[in-house]
Amino acid sequence: MMAQGRVRFLSLMVCALLTACSNQSTYLTSQYSPGLKTASCPDISGTYRNTSINSLKPDFFKLSLSDLFMQEAELAKRPTHLEIERIFKNEYDIHAWQGGERMSKVFFAKVGGDFKCDAGLVVLGEPKQEYQLQKMQDGTLAVQRKPKVVSKQSKAATTNWYRFTPTNF
Repeated sequence: MMAQGRVRFLSLMVCALLTACSNQSTYLTSQYSPGLKTASCPDISGTYRNTSINSLKPDFFKLSLSDLFMQEAELAKRPTHLEIERIFKNEYDIHAWQGGERMSKVFFAKVGGDFKCDAGLVVLGEPKQEYQLQKMQDGTLAVQRKPKVVSKQSKAATTNWYRFTPTNF
């Protein structure tokens, strides 16, 4: 009789844990997966906080949008937010702001090789990794960082998701 009680208790605990894990997985997928990809290059324009939030896989550093679009030498201080302004279908002006003061502006064009569009994502490339950007339905900018080269020490490439929240400054 006592053994049946323990079995029932353990069965309930396993069910509760499995339910919690499945809910967590669904939550994380809906939080970090950008959703359906379109065939064309998406519009990622908006004003976003410079520092990422809620990295799915914690990293030693948080990604900054200014690191993707600007050289450190162009910036005297770390921007608080970036404004991505779509000028034409495949061209963007990127404005770095510190509070209400514009610090820097750069121009990005698909024709100039600054980015490419692939499967409905804006893709920025570096020699060792690429960044895939897409604006989500809630207005956040989702950035997926994918290594291009797998090192000999690590046998698997790690992909990280970052989110940049919209802001009104």
